[in-house]
Amino acid sequence: GLVAFSVGHKYKTSRPNDLGARVYGGGFEAEYAEAVLEKAGTMLEEIETLQEEREIKVVQGDEVLWKQPLDPDADITWDPVRGVLRIKQS
Repeated sequence: GLVAFSVGHKYKTSRPNDLGARVYGGGFEAEYAEAVLEKAGTMLEEIETLQEEREIKVVQGDEVLWKQPLDPDADITWDPVRGVLRIKQS
């Protein structure tokens, strides 16, 4: 797979000094965009392999009480108020 990002203004050959809008508190839009993209790149590089399947477990102490295989693309959310784990298959 391929992932591509753009920092917009920065590195543009036609106007190399254009860094976009000023950001409240200091800096420019392109600087913040680049920092976010660098972090995303680091996170993507840390992924060793794509998950073919995922497993969810309920663990108490060191004991696994329940486990279930899941689709790697399933969306999992926890509602701490209701104590509900919701699994939405894609």
